[in-house]
Amino acid sequence: TTYGGSSLFGLINGMNEIKPDGPYNNKSYSVNAFGNQIWIAPGEILDNNAPLQNADGFSHFNGSKWIHNTSEEMLGAKDIVDIEVNPNDSTEIYVSSWFEHISWGSGESTHIGMFKFKNGQMVEHYNSENSGIKFRERIGGSYMDEEGNLWIGQTVVEPGFKTYMIRKTAGGNWESIDLLASAPNAGARKPIVYQGFGFLPLPRENSGLKVTDMQTVYTINSSPETGNLPSSEVLSAAIDKDGVLWIGTILGLRVLYNPIEAVQSGSFQAEPIIIEQAGIPEALLTDVSITDIQVDGANQKWVATDTGGAYCFSEDGTQTIHHFTAENSPLPSNTVYKLKVESTTGVVYFATDKGVVSYRSDAVNAGDSFGDVYSYPNPVRPGFTGDVTIKGLPNDADVRIVDVVGNLVFKTKASGGVAKWNTKNMNGKLVASGIYLVLMTNQDASQTKQTKIAIVR
Repeated sequence: TTYGGSSLFGLINGMNEIKPDGPYNNKSYSVNAFGNQIWIAPGEILDNNAPLQNADGFSHFNGSKWIHNTSEEMLGAKDIVDIEVNPNDSTEIYVSSWFEHISWGSGESTHIGMFKFKNGQMVEHYNSENSGIKFRERIGGSYMDEEGNLWIGQTVVEPGFKTYMIRKTAGGNWESIDLLASAPNAGARKPIVYQGFGFLPLPRENSGLKVTDMQTVYTINSSPETGNLPSSEVLSAAIDKDGVLWIGTILGLRVLYNPIEAVQSGSFQAEPIIIEQAGIPEALLTDVSITDIQVDGANQKWVATDTGGAYCFSEDGTQTIHHFTAENSPLPSNTVYKLKVESTTGVVYFATDKGVVSYRSDAVNAGDSFGDVYSYPNPVRPGFTGDVTIKGLPNDADVRIVDVVGNLVFKTKASGGVAKWNTKNMNGKLVASGIYLVLMTNQDASQTKQTKIAIVR
């Protein structure tokens, strides 16, 4: 039997390819997930927004195996930097390319842009010749809102190296608006959408975060009257469950309350999250480059950085719940490009310069009804010092823990489908060994549940 070693297809044995079932390689710039499916985009955007001409296509885990979608399937497209999944149909995805031509300076006439895939097959190609996308087609990412409108961030638009927000409506109409970026090649990233407004981070000098309803353009930057950010080089943004805008710059983090009303007011300032270090108040993540921000089902904030790994912060940002680094966790690198919180499972995916890893968190997007309620660990054995987690709860469910004779031991509210108990009573002391009842009621008291937790000291 003869085996050959290849650079692209693993070991070759006749017509067979022998290789691990995994992504095509460890290159990962962004990651998306829907249920048990995962998509990895291996392209990268350099600090100066230049393309790398990465021709590795993208990888897709379909729930049972990994599939490599090649560059050739997308007319030779390079630098795939973002994959957006239709939230109403996971068989439909939109693939963004950062490299606008197959080959610079060769006279090549194929304009790349974006691709629509359906059931794993490319079915649409959008560029300046057949859609509302502009020339030159350098796409930083896209976002599909709940109404089915696809928002697209595009930069290096000729003439003048302008930056645009493009929107393809659910009805198939194309709209566009010049975002009036102050720097040529402002470097559009993946947009987010809130209340009919698109938010587009622009990482080049003084470009800031652009906000538009496709009629008017607003800017959030370092100017005292329009945001007072620590830097106008904005890499990321997210809207949390309370409608607060979280902004990630190359010099730290800021939040803006009531963002639509604020930008329309004409004068506003974003605020730092103030924490206390050794008794001294300071801004959270000062002088740290914030590459991505995601919000989970409990309204906790997951923050990626370019050199410091990834964080999980409490709802208001004042408490650090997790700080994952290459030194204290399986995270392969402290350079984390993008995050993705899968809302139904609570799994958090980390795209780094050395591959993708995941962490199974507790918080999910919960509804108004109970799911499969269970607690863990159960029983709680001697020596355990953490929290007991109760899952499967509706949002804001009332949770009360009582002993076998009905005395109230602990009470809390569920957040993100989860409640936690530190096995202490209302006075802050560890409870004794025994069986404890967990009594749960949803927000309008129309449903109740109960379960038991065994404590062994």
